[in-house]
Amino acid sequence: MVGSSLLSLLLLLLPLPIAWRGWSPIAWIFLLEPNPSFILTSLLSLALLRRFGCNRLFSPDGWRAAWIFGCVASLILYPMALGLTSLDTYSLGWKPALTLVVALVAIILILRKNPFGVVLLTPFAGYLLRLQESRNFWDAILDPFYGGLSLIIVIVMIASWFRGHEGPDSV
Repeated sequence: MVGSSLLSLLLLLLPLPIAWRGWSPIAWIFLLEPNPSFILTSLLSLALLRRFGCNRLFSPDGWRAAWIFGCVASLILYPMALGLTSLDTYSLGWKPALTLVVALVAIILILRKNPFGVVLLTPFAGYLLRLQESRNFWDAILDPFYGGLSLIIVIVMIASWFRGHEGPDSV
């Protein structure tokens, strides 16, 4: 409860300037990540609402889908940035194919009653409203924080799945 109260206070203070250089906390966040993805922003908002007792907004299946989507998107986008391949997947964000794939994933998730499908619609709204500086759709769906966190969480999910299936019966 104390953590939720402090986070709420921080959210109220975000627009206020800080003494050092007159920057607000939002400006400091943008210094680290100039284009936070709409998906990460939505997930952080859902996590905050969950801390305030709104547990029914997002199911465990929704969180699982969010981490798997972020992991898969990271594995598609970031290998070139890490120098592992010469294929420029970032350029796909300028073409309609990426938006169609994300829309298809959102539709499938919504039809399966997975709440992450609705979260996948937020990049479309933000992109159409031009809420980000970048016009590349990758920036609307993925950022390094969401991608890295997704990779870590999916690795933990896989490791716990393997641990749960070990034993004399699984041999």
